[in-house]
Amino acid sequence: MRLTLLCLVLLTVIINVGCSRQKEEVQNTPPPPPLSAWAASDSVAVADELVPILLKRSWIADFKQRTGQLPKVALGPISDRSQGSIDLEVYRGELRRVLAAGGVVQVVDARDAADFLLKGSLGANDGNEGDVPVRRYQIDLVIVERVSGDVATPSLSIEKQKDDRVVAPAPKVVAPATP
Repeated sequence: MRLTLLCLVLLTVIINVGCSRQKEEVQNTPPPPPLSAWAASDSVAVADELVPILLKRSWIADFKQRTGQLPKVALGPISDRSQGSIDLEVYRGELRRVLAAGGVVQVVDARDAADFLLKGSLGANDGNEGDVPVRRYQIDLVIVERVSGDVATPSLSIEKQKDDRVVAPAPKVVAPATP
């Protein structure tokens, strides 16, 4: 009887210890990218800023006057000097979206069907501004005639700077309670 009771107590202890050890699942989620990393919203902002400037230049009117047609534009090579920190497919998609939305050119997929190519480059350099790490992005775009390779419009070049500072939210102002 004692042996049965001892076995029963021992079995209960073993079951309790076994059940209390639940396997912890460790999820290896990657850390969030630093604030200075290029995001899809940066591609949107840059395309929204630069492409309309290119579309307002005289190369479109000159072409329409010569041919009586809207110019056909394809995306040409976009060189990545950022060591892969920019998603070129997202950037190219945003350039294409803004070109098409402008309504003053025909966007074509086949380069050999285009009159002009939108070419460019993207670069990124790390640095510091005081003691704050910053990343500077250099963005260049140019429209060239597809056949001759002549520059149709001077290139546009901008620099965007992003840093990893986290700005603390402004303190909440609470009105004093009225008695």
